[in-house]
Amino acid sequence: MSVTVFWVMLPRASLLASRLPPDITHDIARAALRFIRLPFACRDLERRVGRMTVRGPIGIAAGLDKDGSLMGFLDSMCPGFITVGTVLPYPRKGNPRPRLARYREALSMCNAMGLNTPGLGPVLARIARSRARAPIVLSIGGFNVGDFAYMARALRDFPKISAVEVNVSSPTYGNKWLNAADEAVTAVAKHLDLQIFLKVSHTMPPKLVARLMDEHGVGATAINTVPIAEPSLSTGRGGLSGVAVYPVMLRYVKALRAHTDGPIIAVGGVCSRGQAIEALRHADAVAVLTCITYFGPLALRNLTNAFSQ
Repeated sequence: MSVTVFWVMLPRASLLASRLPPDITHDIARAALRFIRLPFACRDLERRVGRMTVRGPIGIAAGLDKDGSLMGFLDSMCPGFITVGTVLPYPRKGNPRPRLARYREALSMCNAMGLNTPGLGPVLARIARSRARAPIVLSIGGFNVGDFAYMARALRDFPKISAVEVNVSSPTYGNKWLNAADEAVTAVAKHLDLQIFLKVSHTMPPKLVARLMDEHGVGATAINTVPIAEPSLSTGRGGLSGVAVYPVMLRYVKALRAHTDGPIIAVGGVCSRGQAIEALRHADAVAVLTCITYFGPLALRNLTNAFSQ
């Protein structure tokens, strides 16, 4: 796609997307973005986040590319890193539709995707073919310890993964892992010699998470979505993301940092330079998702530019 066509079409596409049901917008966007590469020149803002070297402080959170099919497009946005997933060992359809709701005035959304995934095999095949320059973080989930152990063993000799995110906080689990996160991270850490991040919710006590981080030598992705009631979704409930959860995320990350020096990726509502700067006073990196769904690739570029001047 030429530079001129891209800038002409971007506002028109955004206007059309805002008028369609969220689930339909999601499908159309995914189909189109697989073939688009953006005309951005990436700046070198390399830094360390634990054992992982990233291209910049602002990366892409799990959920935007659940199956690895958008890595080319996302890489052309010049992110610090790309999180793919969450993926399970096996295919899962997720929840029935509708499973997305927008709150435009709050720059937020609610999802009840239900951990939909094609499974680990197809996702790893796409990552193996990828030419993305940004580091890839693979988010893995599981409904039992065996799921996590299986995927950790499969990733042991896989060369294109820079870090693994252990998702124990999806609303789809309910409270399954609230008091058993140690089992999940143990199952992964004993098989992998790379940076691991424990993806936690705001309901997990910061002291407990800090202890797990220090005992296992892992980092944390904080926080996951905040569960709320949403009658328009098929499940009647979903995970809130976007600017509405920013205060919750910031309080949690501050509390977590008070108990550990381990690497933290702040996730939750960052959508302005001021928010990114504030979050990075306490975290080592920031990952965004909902902001990109509202403002497109310029959102990531705007946030990154705050650290390149």
